[in-house]
Amino acid sequence: RVHGEIRMGNCSTKTPPAQTLLKPQSSFAAGATAAAQKEEQLLKLNEQDAAYLESVSVDAKWKGNKDIRGTDLSWYLPSDSNVIMTKGITEVRASANEIVEFVLPKTQEQSVLMLQTLYKNYTRDSDMEMKGGVAWIWVHISYGVSGIKDREFLFTLRHYQHPLGTHYVILNCLPKWDKHPPQKDLVRAEMRSTTGYIIRPISENRSQVTFLAMADPKGWFPIWLSNAVASTNGNIVCHLRDYFERKAQEIDKSQQTTTKD
Repeated sequence: RVHGEIRMGNCSTKTPPAQTLLKPQSSFAAGATAAAQKEEQLLKLNEQDAAYLESVSVDAKWKGNKDIRGTDLSWYLPSDSNVIMTKGITEVRASANEIVEFVLPKTQEQSVLMLQTLYKNYTRDSDMEMKGGVAWIWVHISYGVSGIKDREFLFTLRHYQHPLGTHYVILNCLPKWDKHPPQKDLVRAEMRSTTGYIIRPISENRSQVTFLAMADPKGWFPIWLSNAVASTNGNIVCHLRDYFERKAQEIDKSQQTTTKD
């Protein structure tokens, strides 16, 4: 469990082993100890997931590489499952903190902007809430293909910064959310644990962003559509780069106007 919520990862939950206190503690001391244990568990979880993202990003299985305006896009479909793997790497004209703030929204309005910007080809509807410093997100995805049911995803986003400066925004499957029970007309797809952003500062206003996605669409999903989704999902980093490039150009233009005045 993370901050009292369900531990997210491959949509499975585990019950921690019962612990026995060696001696009576005051409610305040017990509460402080429990909080410290949760923080320690969250730190270990973040470290593990960050290390796993790094290992997957350099996995030799990636294929289908192509370069679009300085962006490396790769993907592969494991032969033993319907899981879709995608990777995109690009340089973004923004600080690492700015990028983290964008891909890890704090409000519903920020969440809508992020999803519409990065997943603009698919997102039909979305919802978001902050719970214990973790963003809970529901997304309705439509592929616009006759005979293919729309999908819904439940997942969380959390942030971890490595002591050396690299940022990780980690996406994990959310097993359930009472606010969004399963719907008959939607297939509940599954976000796997190998999903997230690796954001490396290059300079004060430039960062390298790697986006990794691993998702199981569930239900009937033809192989040609899996290939299409896998090859275009990496464009998320392109959308991210273009969004911040427009913002940077607006700032440059504003500063030029101010200088002239």
